[in-house]
Amino acid sequence: MALPTFTAEQRAANLERAAQVRKVRADVKAGLKAGTVTLPGVLAKGADDDLFGKIKVVSLLESMPGVGKVRAGQIMERLESEFAAA
Repeated sequence: MALPTFTAEQRAANLERAAQVRKVRADVKAGLKAGTVTLPGVLAKGADDDLFGKIKVVSLLESMPGVGKVRAGQIMERLESEFAAA
């Protein structure tokens, strides 16, 4: 399968959109770390907005104060087992 070819304008627009997405996601993570944004709020907004909805949950957890990679992994394992049992 061949990759699509884009015009210079399309490439520029795609790069601009990607930069905006990265900035919004970085701002959300910074808000979680600072405590100005809540995880339930981000998850609720993600139901309607792809910018928020496509952020990996483990990444959001790692952004929370006191939660690192290990603890985020433990939380994800617990959530996976609870959803598997349901």
